[in-house]
Amino acid sequence: MKKLVWFTLSTLVLAVAACGGTGSTDDTQCEPGTFKQCDTTCGTKGTQTCDANGMWAVCAPPMEVCDNGVDDDCNGQTDAIAEGCGECVPNATLDCVVTNGTCQTVGKKTCGQDKKYGACTAVATEICNEKDDNCNGQVDEGLNCAEKCTAGAKQPCLTTCGTVGETICVNGTWGACTAGAEQCNNKDDDCDTKVDEDIAQQDCTNQCGAGKQTCANGVWSVCNAPLPAVETCDGKDNDCDKLTDEGEDGQPLTQKCNACNTGVQTCAGGTWSACPPPPAEVCDGLDNDCNQQVDDVPGGCTCSNGAKQPCGTDTGECSKGEQTCTNGKWSECGGEKYKASSPEKCDGLDNDCNGVVDEGDPEGGAACGTPNKVADPSSPYYTPCQVGVVKCKAGQLQCIGGVDPTPEVCDEVDNDCNGTIDDNISGDQYEKNNTCATAEDLGYVIENQGKVGIKATMFPDNDIDWFTITGDELAGFCLPWDDEGPYQLTVKLTNIPEGADYDLCVWSETDKDCGDLPDTGVCEELGIWKGGNAPETFTYEWTGACASSDATVFYVKVVPYSFNPDLDCQPYSLEFEVKSGF
Repeated sequence: MKKLVWFTLSTLVLAVAACGGTGSTDDTQCEPGTFKQCDTTCGTKGTQTCDANGMWAVCAPPMEVCDNGVDDDCNGQTDAIAEGCGECVPNATLDCVVTNGTCQTVGKKTCGQDKKYGACTAVATEICNEKDDNCNGQVDEGLNCAEKCTAGAKQPCLTTCGTVGETICVNGTWGACTAGAEQCNNKDDDCDTKVDEDIAQQDCTNQCGAGKQTCANGVWSVCNAPLPAVETCDGKDNDCDKLTDEGEDGQPLTQKCNACNTGVQTCAGGTWSACPPPPAEVCDGLDNDCNQQVDDVPGGCTCSNGAKQPCGTDTGECSKGEQTCTNGKWSECGGEKYKASSPEKCDGLDNDCNGVVDEGDPEGGAACGTPNKVADPSSPYYTPCQVGVVKCKAGQLQCIGGVDPTPEVCDEVDNDCNGTIDDNISGDQYEKNNTCATAEDLGYVIENQGKVGIKATMFPDNDIDWFTITGDELAGFCLPWDDEGPYQLTVKLTNIPEGADYDLCVWSETDKDCGDLPDTGVCEELGIWKGGNAPETFTYEWTGACASSDATVFYVKVVPYSFNPDLDCQPYSLEFEVKSGF
């Protein structure tokens, strides 16, 4: 799912003086959670928040105002891109604060196609606490606050320092908002006015072993564990692939022998084997024995006209041929069966006839894959693309380590590697099912034959999903005058993302026709509704008749009662089961 990213900048943080505040507090008692205007050290108007002890905190600077030439938020930058000013990347988001009178809450800005950030929109959801959580001028709207919360239930909330905390239901009432643990993100997660404290270093591992990484400026550094190296004949696993002294094909390392590259050495136990002796010299115009002399055979290379001798080799792809003596000299190696060596290719063959296949990574070395659009290692986007190297493996050229873009899907990964997560998505596989008339048919769920389940998402924002499913009997013997059943269909809506509230609606075709059902809206009249992300369950019973079909079609609608757009890619689950004899 998409992670909840909450605003924790100085506007809401109980900032220390170094962040631009006055560094002093007002001793006047106040009502916890209220705030008032104050003067910052950089000459702008900030905000003081009343803490849990009823005391005014230090003055926190305001948000940056673009194109005014003033460092409004006292961070040493004026109208910077990181502050939401200047050109931005379309679809990028920026945390911000929504203010409505005396109400403040966390929000988001989205960069439009004009490369400008839009207005700040609240992302907080309303909870039963007699407060205007989303700062829209209404209190506890859209909620049935007559119902108490479920003991032990949890919800995200906004702490007094503007970070994401958690509130727990105790005795039917939501408790105080508790700050979370500190993380390496350059934010005051635990509301102690310190940033990234006590997490300067942490253990890390890679394929080569253990190391450390350091938290600096809100980002974990690269793990300093050893990095893979080129495999050498030393008895060690240099490339960290759990193999020792191996080549590209996973077999022991090999290398050619002597200046003529005849013969092969093999690595065993971290040591190269001895080179075999060079071949004997023959009269063929070549230095066969690699002694820097050509045709230095005993007695010289004179011959009797018409004499013949074999030449060449049958190693690898080569075939021996024949030489003929003409005018006292041996001809070049030839004949119908003769085949000379050729440069090595990546084809699983010994083209150069030295006894080794595809040695030296023939035809390899070119770059492959796709570089990521986001090169900054501190970027919040997970981009799976990367550049690799073409290597010869098992007689074929393969891209090792390279990854190309794939179509974007709703999975919190930048699949198309364009620098933005979950953009340009065509929707989940059920995306066209926004009305009863276009409902996705899920097939059959059969009596006493187990459960049928699917997963879907509320994508895009404020999506509505419609399905049809048929509950049917399992064929069996019965007498014509008997009834069959009763049957019971159970539908369960589970795995609702935390922070969202989806509603389950189910109707039998026996009771309602598709044309009579509202495509939008919830269905509290069915009595299925549960608050928050609590699972919802629907049951329906019917009786069949012998010698006739007992199949019953059901219309199923899943609609967001309250929706968080940051959760649109997190799947929910539907489960169907038909039982009889219950």
